[in-house]
Amino acid sequence: MSSELERLENLLQDNKKPSTTLYIDIIKEICEKSNVRRPDLVVKCGKKLLFDSHYKYEAKSILGDSVWNFYEYLLRNALDLNQIDLAQQCLIILQDKFGSGLRVQRLEGLVMEGTEAYEEALSIYDDIIESNPTDQISYKRKVAIYKALNDNIKAIQTLNQYLQIYQNDSDAYEELFDLYLILSEYKSALFCIEELILQNPKNYIYHLKCADVHYTLGDYKVARKYYSQSLNLKPENNNRALFGLYLTCKSLPNNTNDKLNKELSSLTQERIIKSYTKVNNNELAILMKDIFLQDSSTTNKEE
Repeated sequence: MSSELERLENLLQDNKKPSTTLYIDIIKEICEKSNVRRPDLVVKCGKKLLFDSHYKYEAKSILGDSVWNFYEYLLRNALDLNQIDLAQQCLIILQDKFGSGLRVQRLEGLVMEGTEAYEEALSIYDDIIESNPTDQISYKRKVAIYKALNDNIKAIQTLNQYLQIYQNDSDAYEELFDLYLILSEYKSALFCIEELILQNPKNYIYHLKCADVHYTLGDYKVARKYYSQSLNLKPENNNRALFGLYLTCKSLPNNTNDKLNKELSSLTQERIIKSYTKVNNNELAILMKDIFLQDSSTTNKEE
């Protein structure tokens, strides 16, 4: 919470009859400045400002045309609290004022989602996309609806349509990557994570996820490369990459000529033990040491 919002909230609690400007300042601070989620406070102040006869006339006089933004703020935050009736009230007022413009259509779609009328919401977003083929928000809302319906295939189809227009949206690629993993479509997931690496080659998490997929597919040498790169980018507090690298080295066929694999395996074991010793988790460090010794003896017998 911002210090300014905290100050305003304290004023609200201390005043038995808060002023109109205080309610306005609180909503502006939350919705326009601080970018924090406080639907409880927005709804409390918004209902007073826009529907209480002691405040609404003065509020409209002070706000002028920006009062319509406040109806939208109240609508969105009412949906967060599942106060559907209040959200519908705001929507009707905005529809009466602006008709069926793009902004109002989006809000109507959100209200339909709030009432779980998903087919109606999808129809609204489809209409928006038909008239505005590059509307980002409508594509993303459709994806959210399909995920809520557990229809991952349609969510993937919608994301692919979206990415044909917005090819550099890393958030969309990450979402698509996760959806492909849910459906065990690992090669398609690999394409997504490789795109993310191209966009941000210094992100160690992307290299780690790419390594995980290669490991799952049995491409152990490639997985080894990506786990190593993840560790190069983040040497400390990256145990997932350490364990991944260790398991990858272990999974590669025994080959006495593969000096690199043996060196990496040995180095990884040392770093895993060291990572637990460093945080005084000696019991786990000893346990890992025993596991590595057992693995080593098993490998030697197989050779």
